[in-house]
Amino acid sequence: MEQVVPHILARWIDREERARVLVDANLTAHWVSSRAEALMNANNSIQHWNGRILPRDRRIEGELMTFVERATSEVSAQCISDPDTGEQVVLTATRLPSPWEHLVGMTIQRTSYDFSVRLADLKQALGLTRTEARVAHHLFCGNSAEETADNLEVSLETVRTHIKRAYAKLGVSSREQFFHKLTPFVISLG
Repeated sequence: MEQVVPHILARWIDREERARVLVDANLTAHWVSSRAEALMNANNSIQHWNGRILPRDRRIEGELMTFVERATSEVSAQCISDPDTGEQVVLTATRLPSPWEHLVGMTIQRTSYDFSVRLADLKQALGLTRTEARVAHHLFCGNSAEETADNLEVSLETVRTHIKRAYAKLGVSSREQFFHKLTPFVISLG
């Protein structure tokens, strides 16, 4: 039974949307999720090369190593920028507990304008209707009311009505307050 649990856990974690890796202080990869492998194979700023997790631009390798070396049991985050491409990658790091404290668990996320957000069921959590939740999702992803209307194939006035109703249900009066109320319900950014 004990042999099965690590295999099942690895398969379960591998299905998660976040790109995850386990590395040591030398940036040697001890485990790489399929999502991380796909992200790094897509010619990104962070690559899985020769058994190590390395920046494409070797000039910032020291920055990545320092980030991993300084990792603690608390989650830390850092943005690494590729000076040649301008691409930015957000990394999080957490040192594993004993007896694996020599390993650091990292997530890797490309920054781009085409990211999408997954939110919990806002109907159940906040009492929004299905359409109000869809409008909220579009707004949270950075779409304007006009873009949301186009995407949902409804009128701008319909979208504005759903926004007003959602604001009233959540007791907010601005987009900032609206986003603040929605943030705890973010499941993932992908």
